[in-house]
This record gives sequence, structure tokens and C-alpha cells, in this order.
Amino acid sequence: MAKNTESILEGFIEGPLKFPPTYKFDVGTHTYDTSAKKRKPAWTDRILWRHRRTGSPVPTHNAALQRGLTSWLGGATKVTQHAYRSHMGYTISDHKPVSALFSLHFPFKVEMPLVELQVNKEWTKVSDASVRFNVASTYQRSSWDWVAIYKVGFRHHKDYQAYVWAKGEHATQVTFSEEDLPRDDCEYILGYYSNNMNSIVGLSAPIQVSYVGLWPKLVLQPHSKYCRAGVSNSGPRGLVSWMFYAAFSTKWYRFDSTQLDSAFLRFH
Repeated sequence: MAKNTESILEGFIEGPLKFPPTYKFDVGTHTYDTSAKKRKPAWTDRILWRHRRTGSPVPTHNAALQRGLTSWLGGATKVTQHAYRSHMGYTISDHKPVSALFSLHFPFKVEMPLVELQVNKEWTKVSDASVRFNVASTYQRSSWDWVAIYKVGFRHHKDYQAYVWAKGEHATQVTFSEEDLPRDDCEYILGYYSNNMNSIVGLSAPIQVSYVGLWPKLVLQPHSKYCRAGVSNSGPRGLVSWMFYAAFSTKWYRFDSTQLDSAFLRFH
């Protein structure tokens, strides 16, 4: 009613209200307000929506890409509201919750990403954890853009394992520190997040992260006829034992780390 008489919430759309007022109830009941104020029932819990357009320019050098990005930015995206309802069974509040179900249809597919990521297919050491990226000439970068590590199958751009700022107008590479690298031995994917578009605009192929930064570092200290191997950076909890190979006098010796903080090898 207010939207029909005044210029408020311009551009927002709401589905038809086919459920009873969701406010105000006596808490713990399905009864509208019986207090001295006796407030009139009202639809105070609502879901309104609109297309969001961003300030990032649409490329003009490729017609198919232009159509796709225009769709992505809301120009031709179709939004369908399938359900809009209240949940009157809840009594823990003086409000009843409201939910809606939507589907989005993108009529065009973007073949060329705004940012292309290049990474090593397998990360087995810290030096592998560098990500190179190329941005489209018309893409508007921000100092708040970042590159993040995600597990394959992630659902939201904030579901990252770690991220690094992609600062610098001419920067083309970021590097993750040892502390940032994920510890689970599984498949990951890299994503470039655009602050201006509030969306991921580039993804890498899946990569395998295997024991990066988890292996203990050995400090060899020759002592008489013994070689002392001091263990540092002992790795994650739950990894009970490692097998080390220590080199001394051009020979390799193997020992088990269940001796923990130090181990002694006798040379023969």
C-alpha cells in the first residue's frame, strides 16, 4: 500500500501476500496480541528483491561476451519466485518467520572469464603456492580484490580456506604463505573475487594439495659417532609417526620419529 502511494523502495519487487499477518502474537501461542496495547495484526515480515547492477563496464570487443556479461549483471537475467509463505507453526517469538523460493535463469553463457588463473596442478611444497592471473582489458580492478583457496564444491565466495589480496594495478601474481595453506589432503580450486562486482569472476582448474608445509624440518648436528636429528615444525595433530631420511657423510639413514623430539643414529 505504501509503495503504491509513495516513492519508497523503488525497483524492489514483492510476490503476492497470500498468508495471514505475521505480527504481533503472544509469545508461545498462535494468538494475536492480547496485551493492553492490543496491536493490530500486520505484515511486518516481508521479502522484497531487485536486480543488482554493478559499476564494472561491460566489454565491447566480443559480442558474445558482451551479451553474457549483460545477462550476468542483471540485464537479461530472469528471476522467478516460486513460493512466498509464512511459517505459522513457530511460537518462540511474537513474529512468525517468512521464506521465499527463487530460481535464476541466465540465457547466455560467458565463454571468456574476466580473470584467468594459472596455477600448478599439484602443490607439494610451499614454492608451488603461487597463482598467476590475467585480467580482461576492460575489467575494473579494485585494491580490495583477492585470490582465495576453496575446497572443490564450495557454495559461497566466503567459504575460502585462505585468501591473499590482489593489490596493485599491474600485479599479475599472488603467493600464499606456508601458514595460509590448507592442511587437508584433497582437491582445491582457486578463485578471483571482484570487490566491485561482489562475485567470483575467475576460477582455476582443480588442484591437489598434498602435505604442503606439514613435514618436519630436520636439523642435523654431528656429534662424535652420532648424528642428532632435531625435529622442528612437527606438523598437525593426529599424525603419529613419520619416517625421516637423514644424510651424513654421503650416506642416507632412515629412522622413525616416534622417538619424537630427537633421535640418534649410530654410524657404522
